[in-house]
Amino acid sequence: MGKEKKYFWLKLMDNFFTQPRIKKLRKIAGGDTYTIIYLKMQLLSLNDGGRLFFEGIEENIIEEIALTIDEEIENVEVTFQYLLNQGLIEEITKDEYLMPETKLLIGSETSAAERMRKHRNSKKALQCYADVTTCYDDVTNCYTDIDIEKDINKEYICANRGANAPIESANEATFDPKMHFEEFWNLYPKKVNKKKAKDKFCKVCKSEEIFKQLTNGLNIQIKSKNWLKENGQYIPHPTTWLNGERWNDEIPKSEINKTVTYEEMRENDPFFEDTL
Repeated sequence: MGKEKKYFWLKLMDNFFTQPRIKKLRKIAGGDTYTIIYLKMQLLSLNDGGRLFFEGIEENIIEEIALTIDEEIENVEVTFQYLLNQGLIEEITKDEYLMPETKLLIGSETSAAERMRKHRNSKKALQCYADVTTCYDDVTNCYTDIDIEKDINKEYICANRGANAPIESANEATFDPKMHFEEFWNLYPKKVNKKKAKDKFCKVCKSEEIFKQLTNGLNIQIKSKNWLKENGQYIPHPTTWLNGERWNDEIPKSEINKTVTYEEMRENDPFFEDTL
């Protein structure tokens, strides 16, 4: 008889997003991306009891994790360093790392236990079936009124969309993102991977309205304390920023340095100069 298959899962605590270390991570520019990477790393470590191993496929474990979880190397590097600093990951050897909190949140179940659980659930479902069918007539009587209301709403929505659709299409048809990219590129402080940034810009910036929203959001964020501190370490790459539509991020007024100048951005960020 073959070895019984075993399934693993991660138990996410209800206070996960309110923990101080996670709240601090999410406040960093690009923090939501880093939080997702942390969760992916936890899932990656499930089968090995919260451990991550370097297998020599890439140059280092960070590049190897980025390849496995399909994330940008620079984002994984920032996340990994933060987890090390906060004690959420520990180096056991050069090829082995432990996520101490993760190993306490791992659940598992054999395939035999899963079959038994499904069998019990199916029996409960059969017991409830009779009660459900007695309510069926009442539900179908209500359906006609609901259906009529939906049809009325559909007609109203279609009528309004029809009036606005040509205007929206005309705006998108006359807007050329390639003509506006250089303006964005000159404004963005971290100038890396220009070709990838241009491709992503052309995909997300499809109208004059979006371009205005994008540049307005960027003008605010380049003055934020997160972007200015530690020589611009926490400024996301332009492709990452565009991919996450980060111009929509709400920056608290207390986090904005109103006195920052163009020259200060050049001094604080080593990537500020063009690297074409």
